[in-house]
Amino acid sequence: MRSIELRLVEGQIVVFPSYLFHDVAPYYGAGTRITVATNCWFA
Repeated sequence: MRSIELRLVEGQIVVFPSYLFHDVAPYYGAGTRITVATNCWFA
């Protein structure tokens, strides 16, 4: 299975289809990490 690791900077967002396997590494930073999960359909 091919994988990629994204290194984002503050203010960036990633959007991808839900069928892709994904996980989130633990966050040990001093600030707050905000995670939003949603489902949307485009008609």
